[in-house]
Amino acid sequence: MNRENKILDHGYRVALLSKKLGQTMELSEEEIDYIYMAALNHDIGKQYLDIKILNKKGEITEREKIYIKMHVLLSTSKAIEKQMDVYIVKGISHHHENFDGTGYPYNLKGYEIPLQSRIIRIVDTYDNLMMGTCFGEGLRREKVIEIMDKDISKFDKDIYLKFRKMIENHDGYLSELKTAN
Repeated sequence: MNRENKILDHGYRVALLSKKLGQTMELSEEEIDYIYMAALNHDIGKQYLDIKILNKKGEITEREKIYIKMHVLLSTSKAIEKQMDVYIVKGISHHHENFDGTGYPYNLKGYEIPLQSRIIRIVDTYDNLMMGTCFGEGLRREKVIEIMDKDISKFDKDIYLKFRKMIENHDGYLSELKTAN
């Protein structure tokens, strides 16, 4: 599978799970639609990065980490270029911010991070770990939950707990999602 398809498949899975989470949280249809679009496009900037660095196995250097982080700015730029709604642009531009303030690119903390970004942050992490899109093979759901539980300070805890409950109760849906690519 080529890079563009991997990025699109990842975006699609994150969009579907983000939408489902938004529904679980009883957000408005308009918010859910915007979250879906932000999630769908959150990593679109990766298509402009060097594939050798994106697909590198094992440890990456600090310089490579900084390079990869550029995808957020590239994705945001593409969303602006396409004249996407500001709610979508913000969702994309802050999807790597951590609730504890350790994220990037702006080191936002807590509720400074837009709701849509807090949702995408959780679902993006889950999909990367499940599908093996972050420098390794995919993991079993139990291991993914264990890792995410340890990193809970990075997530909005209330949203994360709703997400966790949602995925624990929807095995069939997740199985379909895994084979959708």
